[in-house]
Amino acid sequence: MCSFGIKNFITTPHVSRNIYPNLSKTIKAKLKEVQKELAKRKSEGISLWAAGEYMLDVEFCKREKKTIYLSLKDNYILDEMSCFNPL
Repeated sequence: MCSFGIKNFITTPHVSRNIYPNLSKTIKAKLKEVQKELAKRKSEGISLWAAGEYMLDVEFCKREKKTIYLSLKDNYILDEMSCFNPL
């Protein structure tokens, strides 16, 4: 990707209680693993961050007060709407 001038990446794993039970702490831990591997492979110039893609479902409102969201930039969170379950 660097040959195309792309060197900044944000991974956005799905976060949904029943389907993708990812937590901020597990996403951050995996991010560190990948960053270490990039450093080991001397992939200089590549920046990698993590955010989450949060399912907007009934659980989202319950989760909101106790969850630390991984935002894309500032306070922007990436959301995903269910095509199976209306809110």
